Amino acid sequence: MNEQVNQTYDKLTKAFDYNALLQRLQTCEKVNYFLLNIDNFSNINDAYGYETGDEALLQVASFINMVKPKTSTLYRFNSDKFVLIDESSFSKEDIEHIANSILSFFLIVI
Repeated sequence: MNEQVNQTYDKLTKAFDYNALLQRLQTCEKVNYFLLNIDNFSNINDAYGYETGDEALLQVASFINMVKPKTSTLYRFNSDKFVLIDESSFSKEDIEHIANSILSFFLIVI
């Protein structure tokens, strides 16, 4: 796995940021990635304010870090999108299991 040297972090979630993601992808030969998008997230900001929205993003990042494979790295792609990058060799079944685990975790929590 590549080292995350000189990479930058998202100030809110402390996940690696978009620039770090681009840097990582430039050095990867083969990579698995999972794009996690929070549907209609702007509704949270509109209804409850940005402070509550920021807290929700912090919780989402925390939950993803709890359920992601240990070999994966979390990046905040933009406002309500996160990306998991993993250079491990996964089978199709492994990838489906990881995706279902993440999804089921959020379905249970919400």
